Amino acid sequence: MTMLRIKSWLSRRDVSILILVLAILLRMITQLYFFRLGDDRSFQLIGAKNLLAGHGVTINQVFTNDFSHQVFQPIVGWPPGYSVFVAMLAFITGDITIAAILFDLISIFILVFFSRKILKLLACSDWVTNCFTLITGVFLFDFSHVAAPDINAVAFYILGLFMTLSYIRNSKTSIGYLVVLALINFIPPFLRYMFIPVAFVIPVYFIISGFFLKDKRITSGGLVVLTTTVLLIAALLLIQPVIPERLLI
Repeated sequence: MTMLRIKSWLSRRDVSILILVLAILLRMITQLYFFRLGDDRSFQLIGAKNLLAGHGVTINQVFTNDFSHQVFQPIVGWPPGYSVFVAMLAFITGDITIAAILFDLISIFILVFFSRKILKLLACSDWVTNCFTLITGVFLFDFSHVAAPDINAVAFYILGLFMTLSYIRNSKTSIGYLVVLALINFIPPFLRYMFIPVAFVIPVYFIISGFFLKDKRITSGGLVVLTTTVLLIAALLLIQPVIPERLLI
């Protein structure tokens, strides 16, 4: 009887809203506590600062025999995504560090909110969804305490998964929706190179689902997402290493 009361209480709408807000706040507090400038983040924040200054995503260096002359070297050890997003937010906030923190907080909202929306699409009960939401808010994930844009990449990947399931379940047919989905799917590898293999999971899932469900709409949608993802990742890998330095000085 007690378990039934707990499930009933966790299924209430006001409790659901409270748990969602609490989970987002707890996740944000955790992220703020562990926020730090490590090698990955520091180099990419320098890239964001130089991008705002009109030097592209670069690191400024000087010669040992002439400290007065700066040379701006393109950053190729990391993808440019984090620097680009932080630079856009810094253009609004006026501060690189605040922009980086704001990007993390936005990503946390996306992570918690759309993880919950995925469970809703999968027809999970309200009390199960609320329990999962609480765990998402308090669990100390590995990516939450590293000085790198891992949490940002994971958040956008979760958003891509939600859009994928929404397309499959709601009979969406818009090409524009698929292109936006492909762009969202590209953001994780645009932020972290290690997400390049993971980016192909969504379009492959599309195609396999369409094959077994015998639904050409889903299969063709998967091909659109796959083609767009391949082109975007190829452009990232081919263009970034060969950006002429003279265009960035």
